[in-house]
Amino acid sequence: MPSWVGFDTTTPQVLPSAAFVMAYYNGAYAWPAAQLARFPAHAMIDVLGHAWSACSILQIDGTAADVARLTAAAPGWIRARNTHVAADTATIYCNRSQLPAVQQACHGLSYWVWLATLDGTVCLDALPSPGGQLAAVQGWTASMLGFHADASCILSESWYRMHGGKG
Repeated sequence: MPSWVGFDTTTPQVLPSAAFVMAYYNGAYAWPAAQLARFPAHAMIDVLGHAWSACSILQIDGTAADVARLTAAAPGWIRARNTHVAADTATIYCNRSQLPAVQQACHGLSYWVWLATLDGTVCLDALPSPGGQLAAVQGWTASMLGFHADASCILSESWYRMHGGKG
């Protein structure tokens, strides 16, 4: 199975312009347009839960209240995103402990999952049922990489290509 590496960071200047990035659209770490312009292959992350027209990834993370609010909003976000674009690009970013709640909330919907393990584990073939297709696994932290970014193994070629990935 082919795979690619993608990065997310709050300091884009640490990455080469050829990197595939998952960039923050809103929130405290939103990337300015000039920084994003360096990276032709990218996916945008919505951390606030209302930018489905500009972002393909909804990040379910933060405080317990944020996680609960974003998990509850996820089905509507997925429907809006998948209606807005021709391809089903709606992607949920969450960690392993949040995955069952996300899958329950989004049961019956078509969506991708970017799963955070952050422990070096990236060798997953599929998600446990009942839902979502595995797009990527975020397995490497900044401390593992030696620079300020997290890295993900992108496992789905179609997801990668929908976001401008090549090769």
